[in-house]
Amino acid sequence: MLCASALTFAVAIIAPASARAEDPPVTATAGLEYYEGPDQLATRTVTGEVEAKVRSGTASLLVGGFNDEGVGAGFKFGGGLGWPISPRTQLKLDGERATGDSSYVAWMIEAGPAFDLLKGNTLSFKYIRREESAGALTNVPSAITNAVSAALESPVIPDKLSATGEVSYVQLQDLGGLEGTAGLSWTPADHFEIEGEAGYSQTGIGLNDLFSAKHAGRSGRAPTNKGGTATETPGPTAQLALRVSFP
Repeated sequence: MLCASALTFAVAIIAPASARAEDPPVTATAGLEYYEGPDQLATRTVTGEVEAKVRSGTASLLVGGFNDEGVGAGFKFGGGLGWPISPRTQLKLDGERATGDSSYVAWMIEAGPAFDLLKGNTLSFKYIRREESAGALTNVPSAITNAVSAALESPVIPDKLSATGEVSYVQLQDLGGLEGTAGLSWTPADHFEIEGEAGYSQTGIGLNDLFSAKHAGRSGRAPTNKGGTATETPGPTAQLALRVSFP
């Protein structure tokens, strides 16, 4: 059974991709996002993103503003690359940096392959690393979060409704645990998308929020790498996003 599954997976990767309608060379997206983690800590974000085709791959730039209950208001920017390494496999790399109140800085990098499976399904794996610092003028060392995740996206109604599921393992200092999410993405009209996700985190970190380490420290400080211990607060997570794309 294991050999048969491996053979099916290999065929899905190597097989030529089906013909698709030509996508525009440049796409712009504006979005509103709301995220809430354990202890009802919320982050509200407004973002704008431009994605362009570059030879056989894609490149993107993102800018946005946020209001987070842990780090206050601030700005973020980032970029991403997607590069095909086979007809049905793409390697993705994304980075993001944010600054909040009191010189608070957070950055994130995600990297991993995405596989275009049969019947429009997409399977992706990611390694995620995030670092947060309270600023050079403080005595609090940076908090570093490492995680690995696997996600599957499947069409329910082609070009209208899709479902996603993701399982991750997160590690912050001596605190580690699993996190799972499930969601739906609905396109009720051209260029307009509504996305919702619900999940549960054993650690309370929440990978969908850039300020995960700040939220894991429930004593009012970010967890530290020297002499500090992150506090575990398991609980549900939720995310809602509205996006408009051009063209």
